[in-house]
Amino acid sequence: MLNSSRFPFPGVSLANREQFENFRAAHSNLLDYRYSYECGLASAEAVVERGLCPITLNQTHFSSQLDGGQPAGQGRIVPDWRNQQVCDNGVDMPDRAVVHFALYNSPESRLGRVLLISNSAAVEALLGPFSTSVDYREFDQIRERALYDTIFVVNKLEQGVPLYERLSRLYDALAPDGKIYFHHNFHYNSDVSVMREFDGMAFWSIGWDFNEKLLGAGFKNAHAVTFWAPELGYLGAANILFEAKK
Repeated sequence: MLNSSRFPFPGVSLANREQFENFRAAHSNLLDYRYSYECGLASAEAVVERGLCPITLNQTHFSSQLDGGQPAGQGRIVPDWRNQQVCDNGVDMPDRAVVHFALYNSPESRLGRVLLISNSAAVEALLGPFSTSVDYREFDQIRERALYDTIFVVNKLEQGVPLYERLSRLYDALAPDGKIYFHHNFHYNSDVSVMREFDGMAFWSIGWDFNEKLLGAGFKNAHAVTFWAPELGYLGAANILFEAKK
């Protein structure tokens, strides 16, 4: 059972695709409602919703641009929430959700020594009150022999490096009993993670075998977690993060 004084995390833990398919079959009405709700937010201009930041526990605005969104007719677009939404602090949805989940699962909301590998530096300032230290780095800037209690990797597996090599390097950088959290381009209907190319750049598309890859690199207790909550700005069908422990 999750326990923390922070705002509850609206997640469902999944070990594999079979568990997800069972969840989808048992909650089809809920998933249909989510889809209808998001379609109802379609607009011809940026969508701005008021809600709660689960990290600061302050009211905020979630602003979603329309680039790459889904046409909904009459010039309206359903935003690509995962890639286009930011809050008043400039933190995008994946970073906010991953940190939220980590805080919700950490004793007394303490993260210890943190390594942040992300496209967004804005979340770094929000980590300060909950961390002993925060290193905001790229993969190739991870310091030798540095051990971290918490590692966040958010949308940073695009470098075309084999996953095993990346995961092994992160495993070595994690302190004993430390935790690592991932968010990346994920496809519910993909059993395997594959390398794709877009605009001449290689990147990973994550599938259900990512849990197995984490275990193969030495991590324990690897599992996927879904999240969706309009009051927290968590919108979009492909919202999932991964957690594992050393």
